Amino acid sequence: MKDQSKTKHTLIQELASLRQRIEDLEKSEAERKRAEEALKESEGKYRSLIENIQDGIYILDSFGKFTFVNDVIVKRSGYPAEWFSDRSYFDIISEKDRELVQKYFNEVMDGKTQIFDLSYQVKSGNLLHLETHAAPIFEGAKVIGLLGVSRDITERKQFEEALQES
Repeated sequence: MKDQSKTKHTLIQELASLRQRIEDLEKSEAERKRAEEALKESEGKYRSLIENIQDGIYILDSFGKFTFVNDVIVKRSGYPAEWFSDRSYFDIISEKDRELVQKYFNEVMDGKTQIFDLSYQVKSGNLLHLETHAAPIFEGAKVIGLLGVSRDITERKQFEEALQES
């Protein structure tokens, strides 16, 4: 009889333990779903920002190769997004700006944010002038790439040149 009551007692304890584990798993699953929803919401906000901003946004790896360009850069350049894959930033910069841009790139890779002007030729053959803000992308303490935001200042440059000529 004692063994039976001990068994019943043990079974009751195990059942209570299993119920607690189920409750904990349900709470954990609910927290995971909340975190997933918060992540989706955050991702949606950032995606909207990247897709709707009027500035070009790009990411370069530590070798200067494009790993991301937003639609503004695609439209501005006239090239499809795939064209930028495995292409170096320095391939598209005008010859006269390459040395200066390389200097700024190296400084960003050293962890410093830079602002500079540059120009590049788009697919149509026109020269585009940009004001670029470049910031390092860190993984821990190591710089692994560059985040660039560029604004088209072609009209401003043309206006300045026309002013100087007159």
